[in-house]
Amino acid sequence: MRKRVLYFDMEKIERIEEDLAPSEREVARRAATDPRRGMVLRLDLEAAMEKLTARQREAIGFLAHGHNEQEIAEVMGISQPAVHKLLTKARITLKNIFQEGGL
Repeated sequence: MRKRVLYFDMEKIERIEEDLAPSEREVARRAATDPRRGMVLRLDLEAAMEKLTARQREAIGFLAHGHNEQEIAEVMGISQPAVHKLLTKARITLKNIFQEGGL
């Protein structure tokens, strides 16, 4: 069974924009009930992102801003398969960090 990994724009959620997806609303609700939880999540994510290569962070940044793999490839000057590989390795690294508590 394949797990689905969700990425959230915490700044968007903190602004509580009206066009939040249901999953983003849930994150906002949880952060509102325990403000420290939102801060811990952000700090954990920032620390985990530091474990990625600069290119992986760059690709994830574009992805987080809504760009697809082809658009990221064009901006980064690499092929779409190379972007896919960067993102796949970054996701695996982040997954391992959070599942194993490797911060």
